[in-house]
Amino acid sequence: MGAEVVQLIKTELLRRGKGIEGSPLRIITQYWSFEGELLFENDPWKDHLEDPNSELTISENGTNKRG
Repeated sequence: MGAEVVQLIKTELLRRGKGIEGSPLRIITQYWSFEGELLFENDPWKDHLEDPNSELTISENGTNKRG
């Protein structure tokens, strides 16, 4: 088992969510292969829901902040 450096395409969705309590606006980071396959995404709100002890603030412009 080892490590390998690979190239991916990183995109940021400007907003996801409805802008209401329980569905805040937020920025989603996605990682794609060069073949156009979505490999994974980072949704800070989903991470917050999985770890309710973490503090996550979403500003009005959609910027994610962890405390």
